Amino acid sequence: MGTEKHFSCYLFDQIDHETEAGNPDNPRNFMDSLDPLLSVLVSREAGASFYDDLTGRFGTEYIDRMIRCGVLRREDQRVFLDTPVFLEADAPLLAAHFASAAEKLAGLIASCRQPLYELAGKISNGFPPERNLYHLLCGWSMDGAMIDRLIGENIISEGRHHATGLDYLLVIYEKNPVLDVFSDRLLCSFNRCVQENCALESFGDADGNRRDCFRYFRLKEQGKLTPAFEKIDQAMQGLSPADLTRAAAALADGRRVDDRSVRALEVFGYTRDGRLCVPVFRPEHDVIFYAMEELLEKILLQPVAEVFEVLRDLRITPSLHRVPLKETANECWHILFGNINEALVRNGLVSVPEAHAGEGRYLRCVVLG
Repeated sequence: MGTEKHFSCYLFDQIDHETEAGNPDNPRNFMDSLDPLLSVLVSREAGASFYDDLTGRFGTEYIDRMIRCGVLRREDQRVFLDTPVFLEADAPLLAAHFASAAEKLAGLIASCRQPLYELAGKISNGFPPERNLYHLLCGWSMDGAMIDRLIGENIISEGRHHATGLDYLLVIYEKNPVLDVFSDRLLCSFNRCVQENCALESFGDADGNRRDCFRYFRLKEQGKLTPAFEKIDQAMQGLSPADLTRAAAALADGRRVDDRSVRALEVFGYTRDGRLCVPVFRPEHDVIFYAMEELLEKILLQPVAEVFEVLRDLRITPSLHRVPLKETANECWHILFGNINEALVRNGLVSVPEAHAGEGRYLRCVVLG
């Protein structure tokens, strides 16, 4: 075998990680061990790996666990990948197929510029339609409502119930700069810190360590605060997610908030000079969003379905290994709508996300429930 490859794993799951923390079938407990195994599988043609060979190299217990956990699939003596894995060699096909489709779909959305602007203009929160559309269209619709509709139409999968009893999708990318554009540099990454009736949101790419509430609390929970977040930790002084969301909701309603919470919100970019400095979306705006969602579904659903109909014939690694099509389509939807969002930014329909060194591009908002 040639040089060992390295991979990045992305997990989309419905797992109680406190209960399943010690479960060896929890993907979080084996994702970091996959490089040697995947390097062997992808160095060969699909179907050219055999069970006895793999168990001889890696042990029967490990290979059987990877089959049980849906990383591999056994057909008689042949072993295939059974979860979407994207390689450097797949990049040209992915780029050509989805960039071309995204331009056409973004054009369909841009043709509805006037009704979209009219809808966004009904939101009186001090921000222009372009900024509100960035959150409502690029974020909520593309990374929310459209996913729900595509799942409902049986076009993409929302998860897989494994033989282990756990529900998750595992998506794997070869670590390679050519693939970073798909996994890290598209506008398709939502972070939400939600407590009670308020959410502190940010939406953008994943090209760095975003300085937001969700990322801070997740890293703190894992004991993995970076130096930049350790400085934020000092400003937080023990504040909880609920403390921050309650403070943001109070500021949105014009109520007084203690200075410590205001300073913490300012560290995360939600306040300036003691006031919220990002768009606030309220429950009464839902009817506007639903109208926008209905318009987008009407123009996008059939063309998107057609984009995915040919996915099975696209000679990318998941298709060659006959990975469940709807699971590949789930990840490819992120690639597709990320490209659509990039096109919408380029043509000026939505605001340009702010670029932060080491964090990527993103914009923030507050959502009240």
